Amino acid sequence: MKSATEISGDKVNQFIKELMLKLDADLQALYRRQAADGMLKSGNTFSKVMSLIKDSFSQLSEFISEQYKWVVDESLVINSDLTQSLKAQGKFYLEQLHKNSSIKLKEAAKLVGKDSLFERFLPEINESLEDSYKILESNIDTLILERKNKGIKNMVSAIPNLILKIFGK
Repeated sequence: MKSATEISGDKVNQFIKELMLKLDADLQALYRRQAADGMLKSGNTFSKVMSLIKDSFSQLSEFISEQYKWVVDESLVINSDLTQSLKAQGKFYLEQLHKNSSIKLKEAAKLVGKDSLFERFLPEINESLEDSYKILESNIDTLILERKNKGIKNMVSAIPNLILKIFGK
């Protein structure tokens, strides 16, 4: 039987595939619109490609956070190993998307006829990746803290009932 982490990993991998298919479709639609408007070889096209890629990082980060909420809720033990593992996996998934989307960015630079745009704007894409990762890290820390606080509150609320049972009242 798979663990919650493995199940969520399968879901995230599937989401990445779907996200890349959606990005491909969105890019093709963008290219058709820009060509129809006579703007295909413009910086505007490249700018819109960058925006689509940045949005995909945000979407992936949000999806991973949703999956990890379930993982944390299902975990019997909450410790730093789990936290670090989730953060490392999250970073890996974001880097997968970054690798694939960088290829799309390079293709867009060639399409608009300005290969130098890729090198010039790659740092901005890298920054967007880092921002998404920082948000994901923060979400993981929040999930862990909420789970720990929930456990403490449950223990505290059980104490009066436990005292009544011990003293038979």
